[in-house]
Amino acid sequence: MLYTAAYVMNQKSKHKEAAWKLISYLSGKEGMKAWAKGGASLPSRKSVLAELGYIDNSLYLPFIQGATSATIWQAGINLPAIKTHFNNQFLSALLGKQSLQIALQKAQKSVNQEIQAAEY
Repeated sequence: MLYTAAYVMNQKSKHKEAAWKLISYLSGKEGMKAWAKGGASLPSRKSVLAELGYIDNSLYLPFIQGATSATIWQAGINLPAIKTHFNNQFLSALLGKQSLQIALQKAQKSVNQEIQAAEY
């Protein structure tokens, strides 16, 4: 799954110039590098990926390579369950307590069980 962030400006904003300046910074190379340094999200600019060394990092490489075939993450009635189960398992994998493959299998199984139990 692919989850993205979007920046928007209210049409009725009284501070359109300042809002546009912030949006331009956050989506530009320097701003993207600033928020991506923490490693919680990957930058969409290939130059920033390379500069931060994510392309050469075995932890991030599968996510970078998978972006071309990812499904866009969309909101829906099951999103909270999906997010909770996958986040819990990813954290465990990132901490080295289980492999990513096992984490994905566990998350898929547990979220499917919860969704099936909630169907009426």
